[in-house]
Amino acid sequence: MKSSLLSQSKFYHPALNSAIFDGRFRIYFAKPQEVLALKIYFKIQEAVEESLQETKNLFKVLQHSLYIMLYPNEQSLSESFDIHRESGKIPMEILDHEFVLGLNGEVTEDSEIDLLIRKIQIIVNDWKIIASEVSVQNRPKDDLVSL
Repeated sequence: MKSSLLSQSKFYHPALNSAIFDGRFRIYFAKPQEVLALKIYFKIQEAVEESLQETKNLFKVLQHSLYIMLYPNEQSLSESFDIHRESGKIPMEILDHEFVLGLNGEVTEDSEIDLLIRKIQIIVNDWKIIASEVSVQNRPKDDLVSL
């Protein structure tokens, strides 16, 4: 997805003036939330550490990105996501085949960050399944016979 699509979407908020990009992981946040953004970034690294390179290659194969939006407060989060339809504390929607997750930047509980990390792990695991199916579909027919 082009970043202009994200900046023109309902998920954009003018306060989100900083970002951390690591391959296809993108964390957008307001400058005062930099410590929280870095904490989340390092927790993501730990969560996918054993398969970090595989995960980055996966994003390249599928051309998908994962956007994490740290909103300055609950109100800005609820303006961007349809919170009342969301069952968990971490809303998630899809924008042009990309996952967008929202988090209230005022969060202080590790349990909410852990929930975010679990959602990311589920997304990555689903993408691994999709990538393996794409890989099989793109193999020459001779290779498929040996499967």
